Amino acid sequence: MWGDYVVRAKVPLAPFTTWKVGGSARWYAEPDPYELPGLLAKAFAQGIPVYYLGRGSNLLVDDDGIDGLVVHCWKSMCSIRRLAENCVEAEAGVPLPKLSRFVADLGCSGYEFLIGIPGTVGGGVVINAGLRSPLRREISDVILEADIVEPDGSLRTLSKEEIGLRYRHSSIINTGSFILRARFTLDDFESGAEHIRRRTAHHLQERRQKQPLNRSTAGSTFKQVRAGPATGWYIEKSGLKGCRVGGAVVSQKHANWIETSPGATAADVRNLIATVEAEVFSRFGVRLVREVGYLPQDLVFRA
Repeated sequence: MWGDYVVRAKVPLAPFTTWKVGGSARWYAEPDPYELPGLLAKAFAQGIPVYYLGRGSNLLVDDDGIDGLVVHCWKSMCSIRRLAENCVEAEAGVPLPKLSRFVADLGCSGYEFLIGIPGTVGGGVVINAGLRSPLRREISDVILEADIVEPDGSLRTLSKEEIGLRYRHSSIINTGSFILRARFTLDDFESGAEHIRRRTAHHLQERRQKQPLNRSTAGSTFKQVRAGPATGWYIEKSGLKGCRVGGAVVSQKHANWIETSPGATAADVRNLIATVEAEVFSRFGVRLVREVGYLPQDLVFRA
C-alpha cells in the first residue's frame, strides 16, 4: 500500500518521546525532505491520518498507540546551514539547542533562549516555542519564513506573518501541515562568538538549576497563566510538588514539570495532569491550559 516508501508497522513510540511512555504507531516512517510530499499525498489519498514527531517533547502518546502514520523527522531532516550573511536555514528535525549553538558559533546573539528547550525547529515553529522568564523571547522574534508541506503533499512557503505566531500558537497548529524547514534572521554580531557561547552556557546552567532537565519530562506541562503569578506558583501553592500518580510525579524542582519513572504509563501522566488542573481550580479558581499535546487526540505537530 505504500509503494516504494519505507514504512514500518507497529513501531513502539515510547523510546522516541521524552516522557518514555505511550504505545505503538500502526505505521511509522522517517522520510527525507524529498520523499515527504509524496508520502503525505499517498496517505491523504488513502484517508490515513498522519501524526508528526520530532524529539518527542511537549506531547503525550496514548497507551493504546496511534492508528495512523507517524512521520518522524529526528534523523532524516537535520540539515542546518547559513544561507547568507543575515540568514540561517534549519530543517524540521534540527534540535532547538543545536540551532542555538550554531548561531552562537557564527558570532550572532539572540538565540540563547533556545538552549534548554527540548524540541525541534518544526515543532518549535508550530507552537512558537520560547521563554517567558527570565527572558521574554520566542521563535516569532527570529523567524523569517518557513516551507511547509500540506496534508495532500503540496508545498508552500509562508511568511512570518502568514504563520501567525503568538503565545504557543500559530495559524497552522491544527491544519496538519508539516514545517519542512524554516529560515531565521541573523542580525546581532556585536558580542563575538566566544562571549555568546559563554552566555549561552550560563543560561543553560541557570535552567538546569531551576528545571529538571536531567529527568524524563516533556518540558512545561501547562501554559503560563495570562495574569498573575507564574503557573508553577499556583501548582506549588496548591501543595502539589511531589504529588504522584503511578509512575508520574510533579517535579520537586519545578512544579510545572511532570517527571516519569520506569514503568510509568501515559494514563498515569494524564491522571496526574487532571489532578493538578482540578486542585488549582479548586483553590484559586484558575483554569490551567495544557501546553502538552495528547496524541492521537490532538492532531498537531509537537517538539
